[in-house]
Amino acid sequence: MAQTLGAMGETLKKYDVAILGVWYGLNYGSLLTYYALRKQIEATGKSVVMVQYLPDNKPASMSDEQRPEAHNNQFIAKQGYETHLLQSSNARSVNELADTFVVGSDQVWNYHIARLYDEFFYMSAIDANKRKIANAVSFGHAVDFAPAEERPRIANLMKRFNAISVREDSGVDLMRTEYGVPAEWHADPLLTIDSEDIRALGTDAKIELGEKPYLLAYILDPSEDKINGIMGLAAKLGLEIKVVVDGFAHNRTANIERLGVLAEKAQDNVGVEEFVDLFANSSYVVTDSFHGTVMSIKMEKDFAIVTTAKMHRGQTRIDSLLRLTGLFARHTFDANAIAGRRRFVTPIDYTQVNQLISRTAALSKLWLTTALDIPIDVKIGISPVKLDDGELSDIMIGKKNWSFGLLGKPPYTEEVRFLADGTIAGIQSKNEFYWEVRNSTLLLSNRQRELTHSFSLKSLKFGKPVLHGDTVFDHSLVHVLS
Repeated sequence: MAQTLGAMGETLKKYDVAILGVWYGLNYGSLLTYYALRKQIEATGKSVVMVQYLPDNKPASMSDEQRPEAHNNQFIAKQGYETHLLQSSNARSVNELADTFVVGSDQVWNYHIARLYDEFFYMSAIDANKRKIANAVSFGHAVDFAPAEERPRIANLMKRFNAISVREDSGVDLMRTEYGVPAEWHADPLLTIDSEDIRALGTDAKIELGEKPYLLAYILDPSEDKINGIMGLAAKLGLEIKVVVDGFAHNRTANIERLGVLAEKAQDNVGVEEFVDLFANSSYVVTDSFHGTVMSIKMEKDFAIVTTAKMHRGQTRIDSLLRLTGLFARHTFDANAIAGRRRFVTPIDYTQVNQLISRTAALSKLWLTTALDIPIDVKIGISPVKLDDGELSDIMIGKKNWSFGLLGKPPYTEEVRFLADGTIAGIQSKNEFYWEVRNSTLLLSNRQRELTHSFSLKSLKFGKPVLHGDTVFDHSLVHVLS
């Protein structure tokens, strides 16, 4: 899968961006998350190398990951990733690969995981003159597991970053309170990638699904109440059952045994393609997994999430996702209840959910695109620019021409001008005629002076003013002024 870095003095191929993280693991969610992150970065026209860090003292799961026949390596080979392998002894040679480094999305800042990788995911080995971006990184939990005495040192590493976004809304608070570092909340790349890009992976699946509709149970931590709940719900819905367990080989046998009467429903030889295909063709999903929830939403499935009150994998990940989508009714701590409560069998109307995800995806992708070109000398430790009304007004008038359009789409025009008399020139639209600044917010209104857009300055520290606007008459639309 991965290629060891060359000997000292050997010239290495240079890339625009190097991605760090657990992109090569056996966890289906991690594989798909980094697949999506790589696709997003490559869509900007930048070349990408995937960097694997293998510590000297690796646990059993990391040995599983190295098997050439393992499903992770089969997937990576099929996708044609350009990769490099690092070990503790040559970690600093990573600087030869690129000028921009992105640590990606998953629980790489969960200290219990980060310490296994010699804290490489805090970019301790990356030189000061390199661009460092944390994209939707996760602590995994609403609390930080780093020892108190370690946090000042970790905070200093974080302050070397140029841009940081976290995957859970609770992560924003952790960054501020535990590390004194600002961060934005942005979505897991798997949530932001186009659904058809995910579905396309399933076309290569080698699995017989049969003709009968089925309930898919993607269960990482089997338990008796989950088994009973799945069986009861499947019987109520008249569905067969197919089960997918954790993708790690070293605990597969134990997990299947814990399925009890459902053990015979466990699917064999499930790679990423089969995982996607099973979700895409299911009639219902029951899961205790964050990425299982993301996949259910992306595939627009009716689903139930069953977790325990003391979920060791991190409940905050799921809570943050449900706050975003408004789907809290699909979660329970009582797995036995899913067959008997109407909220779990009521079909989900994905119209509003998809609007919310579309808006979030556009903002998250724009954040990453902007961060990839942030000036290297601008560090996250610098407080975001705060402007009073006069300063923002001066920026609006002082910039000769503004580009205006929907987030993620070609602009309507690149000739918008904000005139000193409070009118707008350069655009023929009934919705953008007057402008004013109030409470550090740019307000646009139509000819009748009815409010149509509310813009906030998103990033001046990235080297140019960029404003994101909420559209009053359709909140799913995000407009951008830049």
